[in-house]
Amino acid sequence: MAKSLRNRILIWHLVTLACVSLTLSATFYFSLQRSRYREIDAEMEGAAQSLIAILKALPPFELDPATRGMPRPPEDRMRGRPRRPSLGEGAQGAQGLGGRGEGNNIRGGLSTPQSQTTDLPPPSPPPPPMRDRPGPEGGRPRGPEHLMRSLVLPPTFLERHRRFQQAEPYFAILLHDGSRFAGTPQAPETLVEPKGPALTIRPLGLGSRFPIKQEGPWREMWVAGPEGTKVVIGRSTKAEDNELRGWLLTIFGFALGSLLVSLVGAAWMSRNVLKSLDRISLQAAKMSPDQLNARIDLGGVDRELQLLAQTLNQTFERLGEAFQRQRRFTSDASHELRTPLSVILGNLELSLADPDLNPQQQESLEAAQRAAKRMQNLMEHLLVLARADAGKLDLRKEEVDLAQSVRDCCELLQPLALEKDVTIHLNLKPTRLRGDSRLLSQVAINLVSNAIHYNRAGGEVWISVEPEGNEQVLKVRDSGEGIPATALPHIFERFYQIDPSRSRLSTQGTEIKSQGLGLAITESIVKSHGGSISVTSDFGKGSEFVVRFPISQGEQAKVGTATS
Repeated sequence: MAKSLRNRILIWHLVTLACVSLTLSATFYFSLQRSRYREIDAEMEGAAQSLIAILKALPPFELDPATRGMPRPPEDRMRGRPRRPSLGEGAQGAQGLGGRGEGNNIRGGLSTPQSQTTDLPPPSPPPPPMRDRPGPEGGRPRGPEHLMRSLVLPPTFLERHRRFQQAEPYFAILLHDGSRFAGTPQAPETLVEPKGPALTIRPLGLGSRFPIKQEGPWREMWVAGPEGTKVVIGRSTKAEDNELRGWLLTIFGFALGSLLVSLVGAAWMSRNVLKSLDRISLQAAKMSPDQLNARIDLGGVDRELQLLAQTLNQTFERLGEAFQRQRRFTSDASHELRTPLSVILGNLELSLADPDLNPQQQESLEAAQRAAKRMQNLMEHLLVLARADAGKLDLRKEEVDLAQSVRDCCELLQPLALEKDVTIHLNLKPTRLRGDSRLLSQVAINLVSNAIHYNRAGGEVWISVEPEGNEQVLKVRDSGEGIPATALPHIFERFYQIDPSRSRLSTQGTEIKSQGLGLAITESIVKSHGGSISVTSDFGKGSEFVVRFPISQGEQAKVGTATS
């Protein structure tokens, strides 16, 4: 089965475009997904860092599971913090440094002369410890309890997700032993840390330093805090997932639309490209022995195919010249041989008229006469073919009754049928067409004689002439040997013989070799009358030749009147 160039172009174009579209769409989608997840990770990291900053302000023992919740002395609870001087100490220091008396103590002003002490007010009592100092909120202490109440997510982070996600984010702070130190009520009861950093989505391009996991529409980040704590931030990604899903549908629709538009464009383009090849094929098909001047018009051919068209035109030109030379040779040779053959036949007739010839001489002269007549018949056939090829076949058209012409030919060939013991059946309806009666009779003689010659003894031949539509149809069918299927395409070729060893016998019993020109001449005569000839054969059972001639306008009008 022949492959279609256009289909291959379309398939390759479709596959290539599909791969490119799929690659670009996947690249765009995953880049957009990575960008969105990086923004999510940046928000969660910022929230986690704000919680870590609060944790760093707590005393270390508050983050130790072993000491957390145990009572502590004030000095231990204030351990590790810078001690600020009290108000009294500050005043005394200022006085000691700025006093005018002799013997002032630079390190604290503790040795003050007695003469000056009577003028100073009594020292104020020392300030209470920081844990007992009233705070600005109506007596609440400013210590770890205040920092614990500050362990909440940033308000901007909360507001953003309440508005867009329709879900509350959560956080949880785990101590180094896994116990929960603080968190929101909506945080999961069981928190499982990811095994390793996320490999697909890197937060902010800083590397996979924070383990991240995605479970359904929730994304969770684990950040290491002070004293071995873990800060877990979780938020919903439903809004981003819906957005990405919408983008995915948009990308898919755009890619599919682009693919369909490109496929239509490729089909249109391939059809236009191959239109030049179709035009070349149609114009090349017009080249035949009857139309040797057919050439391909280069004006309507694409530039890439002009070289092919020029090559074909040159080939057609050489073939046309070869056909012309062959026809001229056939015509000239036939004309040149007619005169010598006429002279030979005339002298042979004169020689055969001599009564003094002995039997051997007479037999030789008769053999030469038969060969000369056969050559003369061949020359006449070649002349007919040469004239038909050149379109110069002399047609003397007139109104001819095809049925009557076929009947006359059958009467002429009746002796041959009796000799071969062949029965002829006639079904002839009066039909008239415009043509050359002499040439039409030759068509009938060639077909009927072949049906008789190549029939078996006791065989039959059926001959019919009747109108079919706008055509006059002549059918000749025999019950003879038939024609092999391999020979049917060549049956109308010149000098073609199915079996060159076969011979035909004349009424005198002499052998007549077939020249292989009868059917070629028949086809030329039929085509010169605007008709067609075809053959069907069942090898071993017989053959049927069908000749169709167009009905003349006058006869067609008569047929139409008779039908109505």
